[in-house]
Amino acid sequence: MTLFSEFFPTPFTLRRISMAGAAMVLTMLLPVANGTAGEKVGEAATIRNVVTGSASGKLAVSDPVFSSERISAEAGAHGELRLNDDSLVIVGENSSISLDDFVVDGGGFRNATVKVAKGAFRFITGNSPKKAFKVKTPLSTIGVRGTTFDIYVDEGTGITRVVLLRG
Repeated sequence: MTLFSEFFPTPFTLRRISMAGAAMVLTMLLPVANGTAGEKVGEAATIRNVVTGSASGKLAVSDPVFSSERISAEAGAHGELRLNDDSLVIVGENSSISLDDFVVDGGGFRNATVKVAKGAFRFITGNSPKKAFKVKTPLSTIGVRGTTFDIYVDEGTGITRVVLLRG
């Protein structure tokens, strides 16, 4: 036994500590891995080909979508999501968005953030207050003020293009 052996754990003890730590981390992540989602914020209105939700799996018409859910459309696919306030979010092919930070207030939203990871989508506002919605891209944050617009985010560079269609 050396002078420092009582102060430094053995490799066997370190392995046990590491395994216990890994088990704790997995336990904390378990609800996320099981697809636990936030509050229902809308539903799939139209689905063409394969559109998936991180909480719901493959989406079909009338399936609910939830706060904090990631929605992705494959090549040749698109999905139209009707939100609780009658906003419409159209996710284009090869696109991915997430419905983050939605705070439901009656039939609308007090706050709502749509994060666009890649691809194209169209947003048509509904009945929530004009300042309720934000759209975040890798390089920008856009305030939504009662409009219809298209957004495209380049996956490689994060460059964002916005086209105002109405409003």
